[in-house]
Amino acid sequence: MRYPRCETRRAAAWLAVALLAGGGCGGGDGLPREAVSGKVTFGGKPLDRGAIQFLPRQAGQEGGAWAPVVDGAYSIAAADGPIAGEYAVSITSAPGEGEASGALPGDDSAEVGADVVPEDYNVRTTLKANVEPGKPNAFDFELTRRPAPRKGRRS
Repeated sequence: MRYPRCETRRAAAWLAVALLAGGGCGGGDGLPREAVSGKVTFGGKPLDRGAIQFLPRQAGQEGGAWAPVVDGAYSIAAADGPIAGEYAVSITSAPGEGEASGALPGDDSAEVGADVVPEDYNVRTTLKANVEPGKPNAFDFELTRRPAPRKGRRS
C-alpha cells in the first residue's frame, strides 16, 4: 500500500512539531519535566508496537515528549518527559513484522505499512492528558477501531 504524498507530508509535519516542541530530548534543558507512563490498548488488546506523543495544547508551551509503545506499554523518564500542563496525545502504530520497507525517512517512493490506528487518535487526535507536577501521571488509553462520532458538521 502506498501513502499519498499528502499523508506522508502530514506525518512528517507532526514529527517536526513534536521535535520542535521538545521531542523528548529533555536531558539538561532546565525545564521541570515529569515522568509519564501507561498502557495503550487497541480493539481490547495491547497495541503491539507504535509511538505516543504528548503535544503541547497551548501556544508557546514547551516540553512535549514522545515514547515508543511496546506490547501495550510506554514509559517516559522525568529527564525526557513533558512539563506540567495540558497535552494533546497522538498515538500511531508501527508496521507489523515484515512490513517495514527499509526506506529512508522522508522517502515516500517505497511502500509503507498502514497505520491501523484511526486518525482520531493521531493526525486529528481527540485524546488529551493533563500532566501534573509531582504526581504519578499514569495515562491509559483504550482505543477503538471506530472512534465515537464527532459532534457538529462534517467537512
